[in-house]
Amino acid sequence: YPDQDYTRYTAGYRANALTLAVADRVDISAYVQRNERHLDQNIFIPITPTANVAVTSFNFTSLVTVGGRLEAAKGLGVGRVLTYGVDAFRDRSNNTDTSMTVVTGFGPTSSRSSNKPSVPNATFISTGAFAQFEFQPLSRLTTVLGGRVQSTTAATRATPNLSTALVTGTDRTAVWSANALYRVASSLNAIVSVGRGLRAPNLVERF
Repeated sequence: YPDQDYTRYTAGYRANALTLAVADRVDISAYVQRNERHLDQNIFIPITPTANVAVTSFNFTSLVTVGGRLEAAKGLGVGRVLTYGVDAFRDRSNNTDTSMTVVTGFGPTSSRSSNKPSVPNATFISTGAFAQFEFQPLSRLTTVLGGRVQSTTAATRATPNLSTALVTGTDRTAVWSANALYRVASSLNAIVSVGRGLRAPNLVERF
């Protein structure tokens, strides 16, 4: 099992009852997050009574994330609320791997070692802008329409013991959702939801 160390620092600010023409409420938050993982493996595979394979590997991954979010809301009359904002974060990863494989019992003992990281050092940047409109046309019916424009960019960095060329990949798209909630009774709601989503590949999946 990996030995994992996780730390997160968050700072935020909220202003309510603003007199701005564009917002009645503003939330601003920023955070720094650190996640370190040590994964050590010792694998012993007996092939025959006198032959075996032993694999020892050590992996270390350090991921530092810096991000923030700005969200505002504005009432547009009775039963109408517009919420909108932007958010962004950047991941910066560092990775090291070492491994040793020893084969015994098939002639002379042989061994193979490697210090090539399985995932290169990399950065992952995500930015997005979003808007959501909540409307209550009837006392029992609430509808919510939302949209988001999203961009993610992943890029490798120079990595010790890894000579592959640096690469960059970018994904951009727009996603949306439409939701309706009808209060049939005090303890019964009927809900309909449809939408389109995005999950960009993370650093391990991409590289």
